[in-house]
Amino acid sequence: MCSCWRRGILETRSKTSRTMPTSARLIYKPSLFFDKKALVRGGCAGSRSENIGVQMMRSYLFVSLLSLVLVLLSPTFPGQTGQDEPSPVQAVAPAYPRIAATAGASGTVVVEVQLNADGTVSELRTVEGVGGLAAAGEDAARQWKFVSTSEQKKRSVRLTFVFNIMPRDTPKHQLLPMFLPPYRVEVRATVPELIDSVNRDPSTTKRSSRAPKKRP
Repeated sequence: MCSCWRRGILETRSKTSRTMPTSARLIYKPSLFFDKKALVRGGCAGSRSENIGVQMMRSYLFVSLLSLVLVLLSPTFPGQTGQDEPSPVQAVAPAYPRIAATAGASGTVVVEVQLNADGTVSELRTVEGVGGLAAAGEDAARQWKFVSTSEQKKRSVRLTFVFNIMPRDTPKHQLLPMFLPPYRVEVRATVPELIDSVNRDPSTTKRSSRAPKKRP
């Protein structure tokens, strides 16, 4: 142990014993303020501990800034809309096309709508989806309404409609539409049962064997 290190410990103990209360003297340890492992040849650990303190402060600031950046860049949680995303005030679920349900067709339809200042839909276009499912999604998208705004700027929203075919033994309460805020709706249906029947031509049906009555 060098003389500088020994002198620093003695001076720290003498100063602390005069200024610190009795309760604090019992738990005081010079090792809390000096790093013995940081002792280098030809010097003492006092300056080295100061460098370590500066490095710890820099690390703390770096972690704080990194946490702040992650919070700012984190995506919005389900059920929340961003600052520039209009909140819906009326959401309409599409009806499952009977032809598509009979054919067992399912899929996802994405409709992009342009909004007026009063929150109604002015224009729309289908981004994803074809056939009867896309037509059903467009009919439902026209009935959506959003919060109004006083700003004269164009607002657009993409609505997602999911059509799913469920097993025939699915309970009725599980076939209700499911709204997943803010802009997603899931519609469920089962394949309807087909009733086989024999088609008969009315012209070939047997007439009654009873002879017509003669008029008097």
